[in-house]
Amino acid sequence: ATNESGFSFIPGGSRTESGFYSFVGFSGSLWSSTSSSTSNAFGLMLHYYSGTAYSENFGKQKGYSVRCLKD
Repeated sequence: ATNESGFSFIPGGSRTESGFYSFVGFSGSLWSSTSSSTSNAFGLMLHYYSGTAYSENFGKQKGYSVRCLKD
């Protein structure tokens, strides 16, 4: 990824429901503040090497990054 958008993001990987960490340095996911149900919430998956990103509905039991923004 080139960071040409100005959205600095370190690919921290993710944690599965069983506590296993994967994809550190290759991709990462960010939680959205929007829940879709009591067990799911929307998030953004970012892939470092391909520079792609997509939104998905993730299970809340998974471990993803949180990005804090200041108004």
